[in-house]
Amino acid sequence: MPILMMFIGALLTAVFPLEKYGVKLLPHVDSGLPKLVIPSIAHVDISALFFTTLSIAIVVLAQTLLSAQGNAMKDGYKLDGNKEIFAYGMAELATSLVGCCPTNGSVSRTGLARQYGCKTQAMSLSAAATMALLLLFGTGFIEYLPVPILTAIVITALLGACHFALGKRLFKESRNEFYIFMAACCGVLIFGTIYGVVIGIVLSFLAVVIKAVTPPAHFLGIIPGQTGFFNLEKNVNARPIRHTIIYRFPGNLFFANIDKFQEDIEKAIKEDTEQVIVDASGISNIDFTAIDRLVIFYNDLQKRNIDFYLTRHMDHLNQALRENGGIEIITSGHVRRTMQQALLDCGLVPPYPLEDLETSHISFIQPELEWAFGNEAEKYKQKMTQEMLDKIHSKTDLSPDLLKDIENHTNFGELGLIEADEFLSRLEMHIPEIMEKIHENEQYVEERLEQYRDRIEEKLQEMNPETLRVLKQYRSKYEKKLQELNPHAFNHYKELHQKHLERLEKNKK
Repeated sequence: MPILMMFIGALLTAVFPLEKYGVKLLPHVDSGLPKLVIPSIAHVDISALFFTTLSIAIVVLAQTLLSAQGNAMKDGYKLDGNKEIFAYGMAELATSLVGCCPTNGSVSRTGLARQYGCKTQAMSLSAAATMALLLLFGTGFIEYLPVPILTAIVITALLGACHFALGKRLFKESRNEFYIFMAACCGVLIFGTIYGVVIGIVLSFLAVVIKAVTPPAHFLGIIPGQTGFFNLEKNVNARPIRHTIIYRFPGNLFFANIDKFQEDIEKAIKEDTEQVIVDASGISNIDFTAIDRLVIFYNDLQKRNIDFYLTRHMDHLNQALRENGGIEIITSGHVRRTMQQALLDCGLVPPYPLEDLETSHISFIQPELEWAFGNEAEKYKQKMTQEMLDKIHSKTDLSPDLLKDIENHTNFGELGLIEADEFLSRLEMHIPEIMEKIHENEQYVEERLEQYRDRIEEKLQEMNPETLRVLKQYRSKYEKKLQELNPHAFNHYKELHQKHLERLEKNKK
């Protein structure tokens, strides 16, 4: 179709004087291959030349590398950016000797190549040969080509390379990046490619800087009965260790965010605070200014009889402290490999004394899927249930292999066992549906699923008796949710479960 449209355009130009009607045509091109010429810069404004060439380089690099990386990912091969830049640099040097347009990777030609299924360099070789033949014998045809038709051909080729799906995805998942995406797009349309690329680069750089200046820092505490340290804001059962602040800073520490680091800790300090422990596992780099401020802050806390510790960081952070004026924090013994060691230095050993201990009983634990999927957790749970139902429907009975599949499907570790219990309840709500596919009675199916519930309780009892108690509290919570989803199925499930409990009681007697 592109070739046909070019011939139609040339024919219309030959028959009708399109240029008289304001239709722009391609200019006349002399026949023959270009000749080698050493460019003269004797009367050229060097500053203007520098800006122009720099702008071209930015556009070539941005357009070429982004497009090339995108196509490399689609086709499953790895791209060496340095080799790409070197190749284009050599190509630009060659074009400067023949008066050619700057060379770059063409998104439109790539779109055409994908459209026609081209997968090798044969396309580039045949295109070069065709271009040579056109320059030698077909330049008279060029001046008959209407620019609008050529523009339409390029736009058609570019439509396949436009990232509409990416814009839609960014709108749903990352509004800030969507705004940058749209700003760069509008910049290209309004001001031109160069300015659009610059707008995108500058805004992206600012977004990175803002994220680096304000990383999601948080304070840590202990959940009774659990190992490790937990975000106090995200875990309602976590409690601070008495007289202790544990602060995690997940980002490089430098001049622009050392204020936030210090202010967060200052705001958290109370009259009875005796030690501040920093989980520096997320700090991979620290600059000279931040080290100076850190030393001042450390000395200020020491004067207030508050110990300050840096823990869990990589050894190159110690090197930066030693070489840039922070060695006193190390020599004083306030740099520790683990938070447990820092707590031990402060005279604190497990079980750690917690604040508000009388109200620190566990009433809820955030299950693994809710932690991993956030607001999408319910949708994912329904998907998992449907997947297991589909697998059950492909069988004729509840064989041991299938029951093993159910166990593997709910294997999420200690906290995940709570969700495994919920998953079994979801399956039990579908027992009437299961009965249509397998040749067993309801009592048998219910008993087999309850066996797995008993196994879950046994595992929790072995791992952590406290969590088993939480499970029984959590059941009432998710059962209310299941009742809201499907009241009829939930009532049937509760009847079966009640009968199971009555049978157990009868067997005990």
